[in-house]
Amino acid sequence: MATESRRALLAHLAEHATAPGKDCETAYANYLDPNRSDMPQRGHELAFVLADCLLANTAEAYKTDMASTSILFGLLPSILSQIVPSVTELSRLSLRRPVLAFMIGFGGMSLPVLSGRDDFLGKTVEPYPHMSLDLSDRENRSLRVAVVVSAAEYLIAAAAVFNVLYFTWTMTYVGVSFSVIQIYITNLPETAIPFMWMLLVPLVHLVAFFAIRYATKAQPEDKKGDWVKNELLPCMYGPTLDRKFKQAVVGPWKPWNLLLEHAIFLGSLIHLIAGTAILCTILFIEQWKAIQLVAQMLGGEEAITSL
Repeated sequence: MATESRRALLAHLAEHATAPGKDCETAYANYLDPNRSDMPQRGHELAFVLADCLLANTAEAYKTDMASTSILFGLLPSILSQIVPSVTELSRLSLRRPVLAFMIGFGGMSLPVLSGRDDFLGKTVEPYPHMSLDLSDRENRSLRVAVVVSAAEYLIAAAAVFNVLYFTWTMTYVGVSFSVIQIYITNLPETAIPFMWMLLVPLVHLVAFFAIRYATKAQPEDKKGDWVKNELLPCMYGPTLDRKFKQAVVGPWKPWNLLLEHAIFLGSLIHLIAGTAILCTILFIEQWKAIQLVAQMLGGEEAITSL
């Protein structure tokens, strides 16, 4: 049976047809009919037929508007991949502030395609067997300022995460991707695919975070409760970061590190290609709304990059 979200989606589609007529009403009824189902080899055929009918009855001026909107959305993944912090940068941040690093990665909604070719662990291990950060003037800095800075960082990161969730929700329930309704996955509605695409970014970052945490150990060992202090304090106010890479990472485990780097690269590439395919076929979103969404995403990316 069609879910309420799918009903809302198709109801929105019906609003954009200038004169849907009986054919579109029939297609709409067929889509909501629990006795009808899609064929795996044909994708979400019922949704495809309905969307095609609505497009056939849509004004040409609005079709032109949607065409320019699709181009704008299609360019967005490539643009974002040039702005967001790299997987390596956020992985290093995760050694001190994992929650903030995860929020920044999630709020990025994109992955730099070259991240996997940065020699994710190898480049860090070989030239730099230790990673240290010691800011000698730390004692003279105000704790109040540290609290304000930390709160601002989390607020900006949280806003970026909300921005990504809102963007994905809009692409799913306000607009319709023609690419998405042609992909059939058993027992999975077409509305799930954009969210799966969105969740690929934090998944790649989590894999990288765990990998670099496994590959290093604190020198000296962290005390219980230190992670809370490290997480909440900005890096310039926190204790010295000194982590040593384990010998196993340099020796027999190095092939696994190379495999990880290629996996990150592949994940970045899949995310970019899938995002372009999904977004460049978005329908039923006005150009003014598209410009607003793109501006929000670019603004959010610039904000988290400044962190």
